[in-house]
Amino acid sequence: MIQGLAPRQIALLRALAKEPSKSVMSMAYIKRHNLKSVGGIQAALLKLSKLDYIEKGDSNVWRIVDPILHQWLRRKG
Repeated sequence: MIQGLAPRQIALLRALAKEPSKSVMSMAYIKRHNLKSVGGIQAALLKLSKLDYIEKGDSNVWRIVDPILHQWLRRKG
């Protein structure tokens, strides 16, 4: 599933697997998960949302849609 994704998109998926968040563009979240830049995160959010890999749930928390992908990414680290 992730073979065709850019490194920044994969990094965001891994971050969301470890820590779903309302504030993925906060400096603390970016530093904690080594995500580089807000612009890269915005582009990754857009692409991953269009692919239906992630969604913003009812509580405005970004999370991975597929529970199997979520578990695989958590284990892979």
